Amino acid sequence: MLKIIQKYRPLRRTYHLWERVIPFTRASFSKQGLISKDGRQLIVGKMRRSFISLCPPLARTLQKHYQMEGGCTHCSSSCNLLFRCPHWDKTSSRCSVYEDRPEICRLFPITPRDIDDRNIAARGRTECGFTFQKQMTQKAFFVELKKKAYERKIARQPLSKADRE
Repeated sequence: MLKIIQKYRPLRRTYHLWERVIPFTRASFSKQGLISKDGRQLIVGKMRRSFISLCPPLARTLQKHYQMEGGCTHCSSSCNLLFRCPHWDKTSSRCSVYEDRPEICRLFPITPRDIDDRNIAARGRTECGFTFQKQMTQKAFFVELKKKAYERKIARQPLSKADRE
């Protein structure tokens, strides 16, 4: 079974994602998890990123919408949100499965809220290399998306007889 997983990249990515489930569950129910305000924010953020990363085009649309700029500075803060990723190598400051890392890691950060989560984990040690030029609440973004979809739907409707005349 493990040989099959090693052979196919999508299976390896899924396997590496599932390796994080137990540490996440353990950390969620610890003192730093549900009991603390910061822990709850990190848990909600991680779950939000997990669902958004299931649809990479949506994640990339959000990144473009918020005008993400910059790049990773390898500070390890995003790899230590709530718990240390089992694939993070502290000595080399690199991911041991970098080429096969799950989408949630590839797409981080997706929205400005992810930078807030990262700053909680960093505790002011370092600045993130990513920035977002546009700050908007997620609710406002989805309202804007619905409005655009409605406008496109109306634009595609055929004109009535009265409108054509």
